[in-house]
Amino acid sequence: MKRPDATDPAAPFLDRLRQGKVKVTPNRRKVLGRFLEGDKPWTLQSLHRSLSEGEDCDLSSVYRALSALHVAGLLEEFRLPGEKQTFYSLIRHSEPPRTPGTRALSPRSKGQTQSNAHHHHHIVCQDCGKVSHLDICLPAGVMGKVEDASGFRITEHHLEFRGICGKCK
Repeated sequence: MKRPDATDPAAPFLDRLRQGKVKVTPNRRKVLGRFLEGDKPWTLQSLHRSLSEGEDCDLSSVYRALSALHVAGLLEEFRLPGEKQTFYSLIRHSEPPRTPGTRALSPRSKGQTQSNAHHHHHIVCQDCGKVSHLDICLPAGVMGKVEDASGFRITEHHLEFRGICGKCK
């Protein structure tokens, strides 16, 4: 298969697939392309609907592509509290992706995030359901206070905000 040129926004992601010995298929390229078109999370169903517009697209093929991209460390998978749907979003950063199964926080961290973890939180529109990333985090001092007050060692955390987006105001 032809390698993308350096101006192709998918090039670094496809290179990471190849480095991880993951085959670059037309279906994986198509799914990756949807994530590169906009900075929004997708569910399996919403991505399938989007890819099916104007052409035949098999749900199981979309699922397999999402799964392969997630295992390769290109996509994060998350659920919002109270939601049954799983969301996928592209990990956009220059650092190497966190490998599946590793912790987001180091063992005696007092809330310090590991440098290779892509860590962010979400804000959800309570009217239309739009989900956006927030590349902010609680200060380490706050997490340390939670550890001290609870007696727990925090290994990960999730923070979600709900509100009304600019389009729905």
